[in-house]
Amino acid sequence: MAHLPPAAVTIGRALIDSINDDGYLTESLGAIADTVAPEVRADIHEIEAVLAIVQQFDPAGVGARTVAECIELQLR
Repeated sequence: MAHLPPAAVTIGRALIDSINDDGYLTESLGAIADTVAPEVRADIHEIEAVLAIVQQFDPAGVGARTVAECIELQLR
């Protein structure tokens, strides 16, 4: 429901597809970049920006890459 440009939506879908049942991101940002290429040419900073949006979704902590990041997201 976030209003994003088409490239960000594609990145967001790839990120969401890489989240496991426990809510953790299982792929590296480089792997996400490879997944969306050649449709979207995104660098790590662009992927991190979309990840920050995904990490604001419910439940709190979703999209974290580590336990520490998950706790930090929950505390925000």
